[in-house]
Amino acid sequence: MTAGTIGYTPEFVKKNEEIMTKRLVEEFGKLGIPEDEIREAAHAGWLEMQKCREDIQKKGEETLEYLKKRCYIIDKRSATDRRLGPRKYGLKNNR
Repeated sequence: MTAGTIGYTPEFVKKNEEIMTKRLVEEFGKLGIPEDEIREAAHAGWLEMQKCREDIQKKGEETLEYLKKRCYIIDKRSATDRRLGPRKYGLKNNR
């Protein structure tokens, strides 16, 4: 890696705040950015990423509840969903 460029970042770095912050200090320190500013920004970014992940998880749970209430069956093999009649598949009608 050369100074002034940011290359590929392994996935494990994105899952550990300490490792991510260390890498950011290494790369952005080369550009003359003070370490305390990098650490502060990295921590704020990490917190925001956690909020984003929580929002995505919450929306996924809401979607699953919506589908359950409307008798949708998700075909995991083909990643498609089909509207199926409740009697044919032994499901109760939740409406």
